[in-house]
Amino acid sequence: MNGQQFVVNSEQTLKAAQDHLAKQWQEKKWLSFQLNYDQQRTKPQNSALHVYCALLSKALNEGGYDMAVMLKHKGEIPWDERGVNVKERLWRPIQESLQQKESTTMANRKDYTQVYEALNNWTASKLGISIAWPIKGNL
Repeated sequence: MNGQQFVVNSEQTLKAAQDHLAKQWQEKKWLSFQLNYDQQRTKPQNSALHVYCALLSKALNEGGYDMAVMLKHKGEIPWDERGVNVKERLWRPIQESLQQKESTTMANRKDYTQVYEALNNWTASKLGISIAWPIKGNL
């Protein structure tokens, strides 16, 4: 898709989008665009996801629940410090199951809450591990 993308979340960004649209119409006399109404996950949510996955990874390792135990493999496979394996092996399958969205970038704001609650409820009830969702001041 060629052109400009706008996230309209205030009167100012609405005005900027309207002005841009009017200018392009005047110049080209033909436009095509798509409107999306779901609020995509925010940058702070994305940051919080990565912090959460890292914290859960650490807690799982400390609790003796390495990847081999969780995924029923033989041998020891510790969770990585950055939480990439938690995101790929725990978060993403739950997100795909609940929202049919493969990528975390496709999730909207409400999706993160639903996936977090499902994963946290599962780790809390099955493993006794509950990690609070990181908030901006604690990132």
